[in-house]
Amino acid sequence: MLLSLGAGMAVALREPGTASPAVDIPAEEATSWRQWRSPIEQLRTERVLLVGDSLMADAADRITERLTDMRVPHLVRAFPGSGLFGSFGFVHWPTEAPRLVDSFDPTIVVVEFCCNYRPPNAAAGEAPPPKPGTLEFSAAWGAAARAFGEELARNGADLFWVLTPPAHDVALNQNIIGPINATTVANAGPLDLELIDWVGPFTDGTGRYRESIATPDGLVRVRRDGLHFTPAGGRLAGDLVIEALLADSAGKVPARPAL
Repeated sequence: MLLSLGAGMAVALREPGTASPAVDIPAEEATSWRQWRSPIEQLRTERVLLVGDSLMADAADRITERLTDMRVPHLVRAFPGSGLFGSFGFVHWPTEAPRLVDSFDPTIVVVEFCCNYRPPNAAAGEAPPPKPGTLEFSAAWGAAARAFGEELARNGADLFWVLTPPAHDVALNQNIIGPINATTVANAGPLDLELIDWVGPFTDGTGRYRESIATPDGLVRVRRDGLHFTPAGGRLAGDLVIEALLADSAGKVPARPAL
């Protein structure tokens, strides 16, 4: 039975109690439908490891909330004050990295380090780090970051690295945050890593420190002490991480077939 829709269009209606007619789908289109899955479904096939310092800790609740809701296997390891130079009693990243890879075997790793601002407690045989703001500091951090990233990705994990928003303290920006961000950008090619931008969203696109940023609901305070995030800032930082992961997942599957 055909139902006319006008302008030369008609659809077939099935009589009650009769079988649905077979639909002839080209083989290549059928394959696309079998392969296609949503970014969330793709992300569920991953194991996501997130490491960092206090800024990652500020974002951890939101990241954990969203990855748990999406049923994505994940592990967050964030230690305030930590970095790639020195030991802090609670973590020494160069030795922690292989343990995490061996125990969790991540397929995606997100790294965030803003400052390494606490004076490191040098472990036995460790040399003190170079003075911040020097060329030696940038070179040493860049080398440490490359070694750290290579270890985290030794089983083939995809690497993401956060660009830290500026702090209120100009000297901190010039001597530590700026050079660390610069080495992260320089390492993007050698490490084949994706950058997650926290600078633009947390500075209203100005690149300068903002305690509050404009939103559709008005100004929202996102920084609490010149460096760390408020709860609202932590949610924004976490959402930026998740959206980057979902965008990456969307690129790992075939395009959705046209209806």
